[in-house]
Amino acid sequence: IAHRGASGYVPEHTLAAYDLAITQGADFVEQDLAVTKDGVLICLHDPSLERTTDVEQRFPDRSTTVTLEGRQRRVWLANDFTLAEIKTLDAGSWFSERFAGARVPTFDEAVARIRGKAGLYPELKTPEIYEGRDVDFVALVEQALDRLALRGANADAKTPVILQTFGASTARALAARRIGVPVV
Repeated sequence: IAHRGASGYVPEHTLAAYDLAITQGADFVEQDLAVTKDGVLICLHDPSLERTTDVEQRFPDRSTTVTLEGRQRRVWLANDFTLAEIKTLDAGSWFSERFAGARVPTFDEAVARIRGKAGLYPELKTPEIYEGRDVDFVALVEQALDRLALRGANADAKTPVILQTFGASTARALAARRIGVPVV
């Protein structure tokens, strides 16, 4: 399983990371999923954008203070930005200037890149961020699986899917909805 793509060699969760993971022979490629303000699934490990993008420079006044893992932090939550805004961010320079201009991919873009070459191992990342924000994370994932033909009778057999989450309530919601793919 290529964790965040080939993240040791290129910037995590970029199309370059997914391409290299496939070239290296990954059986599955993992995508951590976050949700934009306008309800689009994007591939981003952290619930916020500042570690792997230039969001602090581009949108300095758009931070928020949240409690994550028991600590209060000033962050730029992905859920506070539209997809159009996130697509303006540089997601590669933090790793190396060679990757300057890389963008945060949507889940749809990741699937298009990986489909038929490896399995998908998406993680519903930090689901507690979306509780109280009127975001039905599980429904968004279900809609994506259907739209992208990744579950059910029309599922792409060359692109198996295993969903993962560390959120207990999200795991229960996935189980209750009988999502149609394995859940860990």
